[in-house]
Amino acid sequence: MAVHAGHLMTREKAVDRVLFVNLRGLHSDPGEPPADPAAVLDGFLRLPHDLAARIALYRDRLVRVRALVVLDNAASGEQVRPLLPGGGRADRR
Repeated sequence: MAVHAGHLMTREKAVDRVLFVNLRGLHSDPGEPPADPAAVLDGFLRLPHDLAARIALYRDRLVRVRALVVLDNAASGEQVRPLLPGGGRADRR
């Protein structure tokens, strides 16, 4: 029922993120006790797994702040490019 209600709500108004977790409060397997809130928050706040999503999140977070990123002793441009906050181009201001 909660998932159905969520679908109805998102049809009415778009959301930026959807976070879902099974808290296992009524789980019958004693090997899987109810979820620890700290573990749930860890899962919600953890970085995405794939590189492209991590790059996008990193750049999105840095676009709102003045930041100095020092990338020392790089082996190649390929190693550095994903770590540049400005979408792969150095800021030349």
